[in-house]
Amino acid sequence: MEYEIVSNINKVILNFIEKTNGRYLMSSSFFLSSWLKNYQKTENRVKCILLKKNNAIIQIFPFIETFELFYKKKIKLWKFIGNRGPLYNPHNNNFILNNYDALFQLLKKDKQFSGICKLYFWNDNISDIHAILEKYQFYSKSDNDKGYGYIKINTEGKPENRNLTSTPPRNLRRKLIKINELGNVEFVCVSPEDHEFYANLYMQFSIDKWRLKGMDCKYNNELHARHTTDLIHNAYINNVLKIYCLRVEKKVIAMRIGFEINNIFYDFYTAFDQKHKDYSPGLVLLYYMFQDFYKKNKDIICDMGAGVQDYKMRFIKNIHESSVLYFGKNRYQWEFFCLFSEHIPKLWDSTPDTLKDMIRKALNKSKIITKNDSIK
Repeated sequence: MEYEIVSNINKVILNFIEKTNGRYLMSSSFFLSSWLKNYQKTENRVKCILLKKNNAIIQIFPFIETFELFYKKKIKLWKFIGNRGPLYNPHNNNFILNNYDALFQLLKKDKQFSGICKLYFWNDNISDIHAILEKYQFYSKSDNDKGYGYIKINTEGKPENRNLTSTPPRNLRRKLIKINELGNVEFVCVSPEDHEFYANLYMQFSIDKWRLKGMDCKYNNELHARHTTDLIHNAYINNVLKIYCLRVEKKVIAMRIGFEINNIFYDFYTAFDQKHKDYSPGLVLLYYMFQDFYKKNKDIICDMGAGVQDYKMRFIKNIHESSVLYFGKNRYQWEFFCLFSEHIPKLWDSTPDTLKDMIRKALNKSKIITKNDSIK
């Protein structure tokens, strides 16, 4: 196999994405093109490895040369983006092991890759990946990442979860009674044509949420806000956008924006009005949404995204576990990376000053941190 490294998201890559429009969210052309364009705007170091056979592209591996914070300091990383989606989807075992073999082989040869690489994998494949890394003599480690939960609405004509039936369990019933005391409650399947209003409302709910926590929200950044509106708009154009909301007296108090592709609903953007937090509007909306799917007898999978929070576990029956994988080819850099990310945080405060000086010099010499970020 041949390869080429390109430093921007050009028309060739976008055309390839369009022609190989995948069956799933993160391999769909509307999602990948929007996502990569956004990375190019917010991260000027975005690149793509083009894996080729007979001079034709067969796989793309997008990544950015970035830095990650470990104990208040930044370490240089080659961070591959979107790798849970474009290369493997948990709802269909289309994992292409040979392409990863080719990727790691070229990373071993190419001198550009001098830092630490970071990728994500489903745990179903992590042992195969470690075997390939060992084959090419990489140093590697993996840590458990957030699990991804999903539920099949109908299984042989019956609900997969008893909470999907018309009679909710007692704890959820209390919440439904409580929220109905606020006034007239409506579950609404919103027309996708109103997507601009709901995109802006979602971001406002998110900003309010983080403001109450005393933290800044990424949607205060114009580029992040534009990316979200662009992604939702592209989903609308591609006829895969779904919007559900919960209203009380005609006022929206919770919303879920997702994408439905090939009988999989991806619950992607979720938010609610913080003024009604005590009424669990997000959970109530989720129940109504599943009820709507079930009543319409939709043979659909609901992908609930990253994280296995308590409110999801009321419904979720299946969890795909994932791992974050770090690897490097330079032993000197790798040992200091492990030291810096694992041991220093525990020992640094009690380390003698003379030893701290030695560590500072060694870390700066290793080039896995920048001169401007030398350890203090």
